Amino acid sequence: MPLGGLIGEVAGWREALAALALLAVVATAMAVRLLPPAAARPAGAPAAPRVGLRAALGVPAVRWLLLVNLLDMLAFYGVYTYLGSFLRDELDVGSGPAAGLILLYGLGVAVMSTNGWVIDRIGKARAVTLTLLCLTALFAALPFTAAAPVALGVVLILMGTQQAGFLTAMATLATNAMPAGRGAVVALMSSTTYIGVMLGAALMGPVFEGPGYGAIGLACAAIALVAAALSVRLHTAPALDPAPGAP
Repeated sequence: MPLGGLIGEVAGWREALAALALLAVVATAMAVRLLPPAAARPAGAPAAPRVGLRAALGVPAVRWLLLVNLLDMLAFYGVYTYLGSFLRDELDVGSGPAAGLILLYGLGVAVMSTNGWVIDRIGKARAVTLTLLCLTALFAALPFTAAAPVALGVVLILMGTQQAGFLTAMATLATNAMPAGRGAVVALMSSTTYIGVMLGAALMGPVFEGPGYGAIGLACAAIALVAAALSVRLHTAPALDPAPGAP
């Protein structure tokens, strides 16, 4: 996303979309290599049983995971969608410098993504709650740090680490919730992710145009806090987050 902003600043939005299309072509060519060979399963071997979405939704732990994921995505993308516009308005800069600042969020994601052992040590369910509590504070603070570049940079990096930690932990919990139907569970998680993205952008747009970005930060902080409270239910399902070394 920051790279798209930089391309848009230098060359224009059409060129940014053209670069995205080129990357999609490359990704498609690479994805073809992931397809299993036709003879991957011996002839006559039984196909793995399919678990439908209704069966996955029948598992209480799955429903809690989906609700927590939906609320996190709504809160995060409510803040993130309008972050670039807020920075451009507040700092009186173009999309290039604003994209450079948002790149700090990506740095935070990279830091956490390469240190997944932290999530293992804390425990996935506990990590979900802790990261949501941290995001609550960061969302509320973000709109008030624009005047202090160092503080803004720290908040953006921390947002990256906490959101990446949340996603890492949730991915494991989702696959553990229903091992026989992990495909259905992951599909439902993706659905709630993009519903949250849509709701975050749609609901916070009028807030951005009205009360402003500060109100978005507080509203999304409240949503993240609700998600943190609900995530405590995940701690009581040991099958979701087995102890280290457990089968």
